[in-house]
Amino acid sequence: MNKEKKCISNSVKIFIQVIILSILGFALVLGYYKSNKTQHFINMSDNIQNISSNSRDELYTNYGLLQAIIYKIESTPDFQKNNLYNIFKQNSPKSAPITKLTLSDTKGKVIYVLDESGIDITNMYKGLPIQASLVEVASSVPISELDYEMKPSIYSDKEIDILYPLYKKKELSGFFSLTIDAENIFKKSSFDDIFKDNRIAIRNLDGSTVFKSKGFSEKSTYVDNIKMENVEWIVSIQSKEDVIGIISKKAMLLALLLISLFSFLIYLEWQLLNKGAHIKELTILKKEFENIASSDSLTGLSNRFGITNQISQHIECIKQNSLFAIIFLDLDDFKDVNDIFGHDKGDKLLQSVGSLLKKLYYTDHRLVSSRIGGDEFIVFFKDINSEKEVHCFCNDLLNSISNITCVDNDEINISASMGVSLFPYSGNNVETLFKNADVAMYNAKSMGKNQYRFFGIEMGEILKRKLSIGSKLRTLVNNNNFEPFSIVFQPQVHVSECNELESAEALIRWTDSELGFISPVEFIKIAEDTGTISELGNWVLRETCKYLKKLELDFGLKQNISVNISPEQFRVVDFVEKVISIVKEEDICTSQITIEITEQVFIDNMFECTKILNYLKEYGFKIALDDFGTGYSSLSYLSRLPIDILKIDKSFVDNIESDNHSLSIVKGICQLSHSINLKVIVEGVETVNQYDLLKEVGVDTIQGYYFSKPLTPEDYILYSTSTEI
Repeated sequence: MNKEKKCISNSVKIFIQVIILSILGFALVLGYYKSNKTQHFINMSDNIQNISSNSRDELYTNYGLLQAIIYKIESTPDFQKNNLYNIFKQNSPKSAPITKLTLSDTKGKVIYVLDESGIDITNMYKGLPIQASLVEVASSVPISELDYEMKPSIYSDKEIDILYPLYKKKELSGFFSLTIDAENIFKKSSFDDIFKDNRIAIRNLDGSTVFKSKGFSEKSTYVDNIKMENVEWIVSIQSKEDVIGIISKKAMLLALLLISLFSFLIYLEWQLLNKGAHIKELTILKKEFENIASSDSLTGLSNRFGITNQISQHIECIKQNSLFAIIFLDLDDFKDVNDIFGHDKGDKLLQSVGSLLKKLYYTDHRLVSSRIGGDEFIVFFKDINSEKEVHCFCNDLLNSISNITCVDNDEINISASMGVSLFPYSGNNVETLFKNADVAMYNAKSMGKNQYRFFGIEMGEILKRKLSIGSKLRTLVNNNNFEPFSIVFQPQVHVSECNELESAEALIRWTDSELGFISPVEFIKIAEDTGTISELGNWVLRETCKYLKKLELDFGLKQNISVNISPEQFRVVDFVEKVISIVKEEDICTSQITIEITEQVFIDNMFECTKILNYLKEYGFKIALDDFGTGYSSLSYLSRLPIDILKIDKSFVDNIESDNHSLSIVKGICQLSHSINLKVIVEGVETVNQYDLLKEVGVDTIQGYYFSKPLTPEDYILYSTSTEI
């Protein structure tokens, strides 16, 4: 009975407080409603300041882009005007609102203009003065004090020019400028919050319009000026709703906020009045917050913070001779899933992997999983008895992940690469264990993916060597220094009674003063990853052309030489133009050059690849498909591709003497190739038995140690002029 009276008393107290708080809330909302009539105009001013700030940020972003391009231009020893667009494309994001690239002389007169597509539009503006104060002071102000200038464009009212001086050997050689589409600046997401409630018009001081929102009128506008460097705009802003309507919405929002706050306070008091039940509630909330801080919201697994804490605590508690494993897991080609199926499906795939990893804990409490970001996961395997346990677990996990083949009725095949570090052998702290497991994971990817690798000291050395090779490549190419490189030529001999020398393949070699001989198998992939392969490929082509010219002029030998083209080099925008330019400059007939490509070139875009190859053939180049049989090996595309030569990979030759299956495949390829007028070259021929078998099945040309290893330019001349092969 007393308990019931106490509850009633508490209810009365709460009711009285609700009345008081309601009155207080009404007063606050009314005061807020009145004060915000003035605040509305302050908000308009703040919006204009935000417009100014966001505009400045966008312009300075493009200034940063301009700095990067200037640095690239000034660090390119052989820079030519026609390199400008390539440098711009390599350094600029796709979303950059650039409309023109301009070079001006030291007097500020336009000498070269490209539009955003790289089209030369110089004739429209050549000689036009850029009218920049920068030009006026350039002759008298020290170089170190010269800075960029931002100003209204000379091209149109809706554009802005950002100018920057160009120097060659500390001498002013002119000016470079980016022309920004000012109108498009205001279409970016950074202005969404302003446009959500307002319409604006941006005008130049002469009244010309830069940008105007849809539905903008001249009624009830708030007007102010903003200035950024030498760019000054008049900004007119108006609310999409009337002032009272805007304030009413805010007042209602405040009322709801107050109701929520008062309700929460009343709830807390009710808990206090009912035997402190709120303490239990707060304890639960605290635990939830801790779980949120250490959990991944997408998969429900631990996040990096959570798993790091668990491992650190485990290290503090265990004995030094205890074993545990850190397994770093990364999904293979996950970016392709997002690109093809969309990020929603990508997230659901991550959730499927997360569910799989969660189940591990229920089968073995020694396994704790986490998602540390993107498509990367960590599995913490505690209290292991031997490495064999980890090997078995990794194999089972790879199989389980490969069994995830469907997401929302879409067929998605996925695999993973994993790296393992063991405590204490691979490190005795979390940071080292994570780093070494990551190194092992990348080693697994480089070995072909869908596998795992344990960390070993040699992996660190391999990674160190890879970084060193990449750094040296960038330095050599950036300095246009190709002295450490050389080219050797491997003869290609026609299969006949006379075995006549038919052609050769040009192969690049690299000997470094510190690292010694570096295999092409090693450095070509690194060159592709570091973006230096195009320059290397162009150098090989140019040196090959020079060598062909020497053979013709000095020895009367007019030969054909094959040059390998990397898939990355093939995808460069001006690849065809560059190849044609090099051959013309060296005065070589295009029919003397065979372009060798691999299947990887056309896997992504058969149509575009065919278009480029047809273009090369129109100019007289021969096209060879290299390493046939090592990739997708689809015979269906042979008739669709404009190729002249099919090169069968060495892997078919190695066992041809004992493997009738390999010999039958080579024979079938020869018959099919000859039926569509393709010549067949076989690589890697080393023995007389191999030669006899290949001759019997109808191979046209042989390349390999049976006739000759790759030869230096001098030795190849002796080989070419020899009467016997």
